[in-house]
Amino acid sequence: MSMTLEQKIEHAAAVVAGGGVIAYPTEGVYGLGCDPTNYTAVKRIIELKQREADKGLIVVAANWQQVKIFTVPLEESHWDAVSKTWPGPTTWLFPASEWAPSWITGKYSSIALRISAFKLVRELCEQCGPLVSTSLNLASQPALTSAVQINNELAEQIDYILEAPVGNVGHATPIYNAVTGEKVR
Repeated sequence: MSMTLEQKIEHAAAVVAGGGVIAYPTEGVYGLGCDPTNYTAVKRIIELKQREADKGLIVVAANWQQVKIFTVPLEESHWDAVSKTWPGPTTWLFPASEWAPSWITGKYSSIALRISAFKLVRELCEQCGPLVSTSLNLASQPALTSAVQINNELAEQIDYILEAPVGNVGHATPIYNAVTGEKVR
């Protein structure tokens, strides 16, 4: 008997809560996710992607309350641009607080955050809290967009693949600096 999407989300959240690494559909591509405060799980993702640890990772959440501890307060004027794009498929770099894990920020003094509008991601984060959200691909390779590709290439390195369609953005999310407004990616 196949699981409903709700059951898949519940199972993925349980895997994350247990320290596991999941593959899950995001706004534009499949993402690799785990609890951003779990060093061991984050290290697995970095190794799986063959990525340099100092590059930092994005954290996605269902709402600001889930991630605000990772940032220092912004001036009110800086919130205008952010609030126009959230929730949505835009990632913003915020000045990192002392609570932002160094294995997430990498060599930077900022942390990359996104409040998603994508229903599946929101429901997942509502159940397990914020998630690492990095495209599922090896460094410098195209991001994977289907569970079939993941099963063919990386399944043995992932604890659970949440099979569902990706959103219609068609690419990784753009990244902006919340203080300067400058586009980074």
